Amino acid sequence: MASLLHRAAPLFAALADPTRLAILDRLRSGERSVNELCAQTAASQSLMSFHLKTLRDAGLVFARKEGRTVWYALDPSGVSRLERLVVLLQGGADAVAEASTLADLEVCMEYINER
Repeated sequence: MASLLHRAAPLFAALADPTRLAILDRLRSGERSVNELCAQTAASQSLMSFHLKTLRDAGLVFARKEGRTVWYALDPSGVSRLERLVVLLQGGADAVAEASTLADLEVCMEYINER
């Protein structure tokens, strides 16, 4: 399990910045453009692009392009992976369920590491 948690470090690192947490909070209510996120967080466009790339690389958000505008939204599968990782950290009473969770998380971490 320690190896799994070490491999999850980039995911937790993506969550370790207040601006990225603010971005995730804004995206909870729906997709936003870069300009909207900049205005709502008082971040410059270059800084916002950096934070969004970090969140994309961690599998927490995805982007879609519409004309010249790029729209960002929470990636539900990324949020689910994060939830499952938190459950693993909390520990489980049922060894079979925990083993299943570990196998599930291994697959999730492979997905994150491929990005």
